[in-house]
Amino acid sequence: MRIAARIFLVALCTLLASCFPTTVAELKASAPRYEFSSAAGYQATYRQVFQFLDKCVNGGFLMSTNNVQGNLYTDISSGEITVRNNNMGDRSTLLQVEINGVNAKSQVIVYSVNIGIWKDYGRVIERNLNTGSAECR
Repeated sequence: MRIAARIFLVALCTLLASCFPTTVAELKASAPRYEFSSAAGYQATYRQVFQFLDKCVNGGFLMSTNNVQGNLYTDISSGEITVRNNNMGDRSTLLQVEINGVNAKSQVIVYSVNIGIWKDYGRVIERNLNTGSAECR
């Protein structure tokens, strides 16, 4: 019975992972957009969001791992952070954060899959930036 349950669980995880977008473009086309402003500059905002996501969602269990990747573009005053899940070879894009410098402040746009913990991650990131809350959910 335990073997059948494990096979079912692996099949279910694979099926669910295959429903998620694989590229940032697919995520942006299908995911809700959450937008807010930050009083900090784009570099400080990028650093805080990256560290927060690295602490909260980086890593995984068994064959499913989340990876936080980011790029900071100083020439155009922007940055982007992407959270991808690698589940037995299937790479899904779960979260995309775009940070744009606007004068001395930042505009933050969050796209996330609309399921589980991810659907509210725009608000979670905003709360972290505005209050310093270390709560991951």
